[in-house]
Amino acid sequence: GIDQQVAVLDQHRQGQPVKNAWFWQDGDGRYFLSIRYGRSEVELAKGMFSIECADIAAVGDALKEVRAMVLKGKLDEGLQKASDTLRAKFKAD
Repeated sequence: GIDQQVAVLDQHRQGQPVKNAWFWQDGDGRYFLSIRYGRSEVELAKGMFSIECADIAAVGDALKEVRAMVLKGKLDEGLQKASDTLRAKFKAD
C-alpha cells in the first residue's frame, strides 16, 4: 500500500487527479498523512492516526520513513489492530 501511495503522490505532483490518497491538505496548506490497512487507519502511536507534513515533499519523506518502520516491525501492533478490526467485520454472528 505504501508503494501505491508513492505512485499516487507522484500523480498528485504532476497535477493529475488522484483517488484513494492517504494524504490530504487542510485549509492552512498543511498536509496530513494517515496510513491505512484496508479502510482502517493504523494507529502510529498512542492516539496518533496521522502525520502532519509541512509540504508535499514532506509527505514523500514521511512515506519513506513509514516504509522503513514497517520493515523493522515498528508498526506491527498497529497493523495487527487494524487487521483484527477488518477481519471482525467479516465474521458471521
